[in-house]
Amino acid sequence: MSHGCSLPEWCDGSDGQMYVLMSAGAAAQEAKQAAEKHGNKAAPSKGMVTTVIDYGDGSFRMYKAPWQAEMTVWSALDAAQTSPHPVKVTTTGSNDTVFVTQIDDLKNEGAGAGKRNWQYWLNGKLGSVGAGAQKMAKGDKAEWRFSQFEGDGAKKAAGN
Repeated sequence: MSHGCSLPEWCDGSDGQMYVLMSAGAAAQEAKQAAEKHGNKAAPSKGMVTTVIDYGDGSFRMYKAPWQAEMTVWSALDAAQTSPHPVKVTTTGSNDTVFVTQIDDLKNEGAGAGKRNWQYWLNGKLGSVGAGAQKMAKGDKAEWRFSQFEGDGAKKAAGN
């Protein structure tokens, strides 16, 4: 199926979704650069991971990277910063305690009713540990959402 795009590029799919097309070689190079940036010289293994960024306004970005041993939700997002169409991420902390405070132009709004912040889901489940501590497996999908808190606490407060 052709989308009339060259690689890498954002393309409209026939289903109305936006997709990023990237060669496997470019994705492998991005993952290698991100790993080296963090001192991880592990060789990539077969299999990919996906990182989706949901800006909360109907806009999304998607990045694919080769899975590597010890890869985390954070290292997969960090790899997107070195892609041909990079995302800009601001954090506090490091390693297991890294905390995402901003992606591109959207900063965390803090605590309180109606406030939106960056949160991650791994394979459809809200993260329960920091992004730097959450390991990824081959085929995993991490989704970063700029939204109001949607975890168990929010459901209990709403009576769900």
